[in-house]
Amino acid sequence: MPRLPSDPVARLAKLEAARAQIGPDETFNGADMARVAGMTWRNMREIVAADPDFPVEKRGSEGVEYVFSGVATLDYMIAQARAVQADRGRRTDRASYLAGLGGDAAAHSPPTADGVGPGIAARELRESALAIKDFADARAKMRAERQKNGELLERSEVEGLLWALMTAMQAETMGITSKIDQAGQWEPAFRLQVEDALADVLVRVRARLEATIGEWDARGA
Repeated sequence: MPRLPSDPVARLAKLEAARAQIGPDETFNGADMARVAGMTWRNMREIVAADPDFPVEKRGSEGVEYVFSGVATLDYMIAQARAVQADRGRRTDRASYLAGLGGDAAAHSPPTADGVGPGIAARELRESALAIKDFADARAKMRAERQKNGELLERSEVEGLLWALMTAMQAETMGITSKIDQAGQWEPAFRLQVEDALADVLVRVRARLEATIGEWDARGA
């Protein structure tokens, strides 16, 4: 069976297809369970070791094989894949909000790592920062073009400064974990929680900035 895809949509489809093909009482050793799940036993063993909630009927040791219930294992991995897929959607929405491409603060509260196994969560950590950078670059280019054409008023220049500061703060904040943990020694779930807490701060600051500009509009400033 091909390797389990890294994309959460494709990964979920593969796991659900595998789930439909096994019997309700089938059990597997480690290597066979990994093959059914579409991954190597080495990778699966690392995920099992890092996740105390992973369903294992019998943990192996030297000379003793692992035993997995196929249904319980795939159901657990399917639930994880669904959580990652939903989490990715929330992160994309939040990145769009932070970059000024619509939405509101209440709709983009930070996701949590609950229900997402460390082995899978580690693959999802960089997306928010990359999306924010792309959106922020596009916004900065648009503002620079308007300023070049003489379209910005004095107040707009002030707004431009505020948004430039917001963009810089977002870029620097979302890069903090990479600077602190350059060797990648943090547990993935812990790193995910730290990044979510930092993004939550950015959401609150951005909401306050938007509220201030809204007050200017109301006063006709």
